[in-house]
Amino acid sequence: MQHVTNDHRQMNPSPWKGWKQPIPTSIYGVFGQDLLVLNLYIHLLLHTRNEGMEYEEWYEGKPYKLDRGQVLFGKKRYAQYLHCSPSSACNALKRLRERFGFVDTKPCKDYTIVTWKNYDELIRFSTPTGQQTNTEKTAPVTYKNDKNEQLHKSVGAHAQYDEELNELAEICETVFGHQKRVTPEVARNYTERRKIFGKEEIQQAFKNILNEGDHFKLDKNISRSLDWWLASDSRIEDMLHCHLNRPPAKQ
Repeated sequence: MQHVTNDHRQMNPSPWKGWKQPIPTSIYGVFGQDLLVLNLYIHLLLHTRNEGMEYEEWYEGKPYKLDRGQVLFGKKRYAQYLHCSPSSACNALKRLRERFGFVDTKPCKDYTIVTWKNYDELIRFSTPTGQQTNTEKTAPVTYKNDKNEQLHKSVGAHAQYDEELNELAEICETVFGHQKRVTPEVARNYTERRKIFGKEEIQQAFKNILNEGDHFKLDKNISRSLDWWLASDSRIEDMLHCHLNRPPAKQ
């Protein structure tokens, strides 16, 4: 029997027993222009454990053990995957955790253990071919709690309104003079607003900000994020009619 050294185990992670990690296709709209985080998301998900490790393995001479839904992040290794500096890889992981809220992290001395939030629900969005062989007997996916429902909306909303959100982002760049990033929260809010307003109405609401007499919205709220502008039906309604507000009388 061939002797397996720690160095060999470092370079060759344990096999996943034929598991092919699904990548939700709708995720490509979630990260907007942040392509570094998008690529990190894909690489992390591809390396995520679908089963917990039975035995410890080694990384940089240190032992580690991962559970289902966890992946080991080393800044040097992922810098090679992403074709960036190690510090940029670390910053991308920070944005994935803090800005987009997909993961939790546990830093260690030489590596970071990354844990996906709602891992089982995340991979349910894209099932590998052949995994479900009898679709007639397969029960429909249900979301029984708020966290699962939020995850469903954050990814699913982009699949439904991806093109509309891109159009709205372009309009916002003209109206506000800078880009407004499309995030999962933006997608959720946009989905809620579309229950009341059509695509053209929402677009016109943003364009109409430029017609407000005293330019109050631009002066006071120009730097606010897009999810804030889409936070309520009443805000869209106000934007649609703000041009009717008379500017204050000159003294």
